[in-house]
Amino acid sequence: MPKTQRMSRERGIALLSVLFIMVLLIILIGALLTVVPEELREVAFSGYDNWALYAADAGIEAATEGLQIGSSALNSGSLVAPDGSTATYTASVVGTAAHCGLPMDLLQSIGTSPAGDRRMVDAVVTQTSYSGYGLWVNGNPNGVYLVSGISHYDGPVYLGGSAAAPQYVDYITGKTPIFDDQVTFAGAVNWFNNGSPTSQPAQSNTAAWAAIDTGGYTTNTTTVTDVATKATTTYSGVPAQTNGVNPNSGVVFVNGNVQDVSGTYNGSYTLAVPDDGTTNNSIYISNNILAHDNPQSNPSSSDELGLYANDVYIDNRAPGIPYNLTIQAAVITGNAVEVNNNTNDGTFTTRDSVYNLPLYGTVTLYGALAENIYGATGTFSGSTQQTGWAKNFLYDPRFTTCSPPGTPLIPGTWHLVAWKDEGTP
Repeated sequence: MPKTQRMSRERGIALLSVLFIMVLLIILIGALLTVVPEELREVAFSGYDNWALYAADAGIEAATEGLQIGSSALNSGSLVAPDGSTATYTASVVGTAAHCGLPMDLLQSIGTSPAGDRRMVDAVVTQTSYSGYGLWVNGNPNGVYLVSGISHYDGPVYLGGSAAAPQYVDYITGKTPIFDDQVTFAGAVNWFNNGSPTSQPAQSNTAAWAAIDTGGYTTNTTTVTDVATKATTTYSGVPAQTNGVNPNSGVVFVNGNVQDVSGTYNGSYTLAVPDDGTTNNSIYISNNILAHDNPQSNPSSSDELGLYANDVYIDNRAPGIPYNLTIQAAVITGNAVEVNNNTNDGTFTTRDSVYNLPLYGTVTLYGALAENIYGATGTFSGSTQQTGWAKNFLYDPRFTTCSPPGTPLIPGTWHLVAWKDEGTP
């Protein structure tokens, strides 16, 4: 066969192959032109459905803020989608209850997308108590430092302060961080990096000293001793029951200072002394304070303890005070008069000046601490502890929804406990 004829035939076959491939591509492109718009419409519908959910969630947040300021005006509103269209929400309080003394509201919010899709969300919110923070501090007039490796807080922290009494925070590289959770700096803060300044990364009565001994959870007895007269009074049974989760629950009120607090408790209690701005009594801790059912190993334990006084002291004078001290409790110090007037009182600290103490180990507080002023439990040089106790404060998450009896509430503060997408209403 002549060479020119063979080449012409090969070219014809190649042309047919190209035409066949082009036809296939046209068919595929045509199919895509019908499928892609449909998928885009489905994505759009899904996006609008998500915007209904986003709007419903925004309604929960707005209603929670409304509870904080005492107004329902925020229960209806809108938000703008990326394409400029508007989604709306309507929220309301559909139920109220109380758990462990904490008010709880059931919120319901319905969100509507720009396309008209609707989603409903239910949420439970509760008012925050002072035991809702791992550490809550109003001010720091004594200039006490929070130092890496010496001060440790693994729960939520609120730190107030003023220009005249700021918080002092010293971060040191390579040491245990000070904070492991969310921190709210509500006032002035002086920041340091290894010591160098840096930028931010009641009732009236005469004093009646008393000693309290829990006696033991098996006998349910409490012995109160007047230190001056040595007279003792023993009470049998448990305090008056409150709405705690443990039937052995209540508030023990002592009209005076309480000394030598230590031992094991079984139940949900708060030990309180007068603290009204006029009569300011104190509680002294002389040894470990532990729950019978350890909440650190059993998160469902119903044993809780609150210590409520103007000042709560680690009694370094007590015989046998531990080198390492453990306290499982919510410690609440100070009162509204001291907070409002920014006074230099209402704190958790040592009985004697920290500058006069020997060197101890660590005080571990498993629970919560609220104080008018930030208190010292030891001194340091650089990152080295010099006297007293280092702080290892671990938050008890049970206090988020169940505080010890009588724990005071923080006005105008609510937080989310549970959230559920209920789907289309």
